[in-house]
Amino acid sequence: MKKISAISLACIFLLGVSCTPQEENDSNTFDRKALLDNIATELIIPNYEQLASTSAELTVQAELLASTPSAENLAATKQAFTNAYTAWQACSSFEFGPAATAIMKSLLNTYPTDVAQIQANIESGSFNLNQVSNIDASGFPALDYLLYHADEATVLTEMQNTNTNAYLLAICEQIESISAATLQAWKSGYYDTFVNATGTDVGSGLGMLVNELNRDFELIKNFKVGVPLGKRSLGEIFPEKVEAYYSKKSLDMALSNLQTIRLIITGDIADGNQIGLAEHLDAVNARYNEQLLSEAILQQLDKGIEAMEALNSPIDEAIVEQFAATETAYNELQSTVTLLKVDMPSQLAVLITYQDNDGD
Repeated sequence: MKKISAISLACIFLLGVSCTPQEENDSNTFDRKALLDNIATELIIPNYEQLASTSAELTVQAELLASTPSAENLAATKQAFTNAYTAWQACSSFEFGPAATAIMKSLLNTYPTDVAQIQANIESGSFNLNQVSNIDASGFPALDYLLYHADEATVLTEMQNTNTNAYLLAICEQIESISAATLQAWKSGYYDTFVNATGTDVGSGLGMLVNELNRDFELIKNFKVGVPLGKRSLGEIFPEKVEAYYSKKSLDMALSNLQTIRLIITGDIADGNQIGLAEHLDAVNARYNEQLLSEAILQQLDKGIEAMEALNSPIDEAIVEQFAATETAYNELQSTVTLLKVDMPSQLAVLITYQDNDGD
């Protein structure tokens, strides 16, 4: 998660398989504004609303825990944490506009968290969570550590420390502040900016959406699964580098993230209002071998989701106990990359501009 990957691509032939060129007339007549409006109105803004409300509730529960460390308040804070972290997963693919300005992903979800830095901040009682040195000692991963790293009795004892309480609350307040500001920016003008940018260039709504969907998908593949699985360390596994390591919620978070990506593609968010990237691909008659490209993408994406669901345990445990199944899940996600990152952008005339270094 601390590195983000990328290649520059044109529409290329890959593994001997090609997509048919898009129909320029169909591309020009497709109502991109309706697509962007559906994604913004039915997905992006509601997801940020959920994140803002759950983050606010997390702060409330953390304040209760800080003032009265009890088993009941710890359990309520953990539940509020889970709710807010899950809500964040549904916003992770929208790191453009206000979220990009706030460097939201880095501040809210850089993992694995730096335990030594967290402890140093607590010991000193003096810290600035907006400093670069604290990016991996803040956000949800830091809360994951503070709330779950030890048994209930130990955590409650630690919560009696004034500095620990201050650190816990500072993180919650930062998450709440960033979430609320991002939501407000969408509601106070950025929605219009997004839906009216109907081209396919770098700054268009479609361009940003396709790029961030791809970047987020690769973060799932590479950092939620690949790095812990040993894909960047010559096979040496690092289960402790998964997301949500201490709470054992890594699989739940990854699946929530993947389901949002799927919704962006299908657009099937609200009854009777289905306009997603798949419909745009169908409008330009984008094909993959003998089938619609949209169908190929969703079929392969579903294989990845199903393979992840088959793990039935946190990813760190699955790596040790179900290594072959975890590798299968990784490979299914890997097989989705070309469809999402090469075939889909080329058919929609979108240039992939984010940077990666993993060679896909």
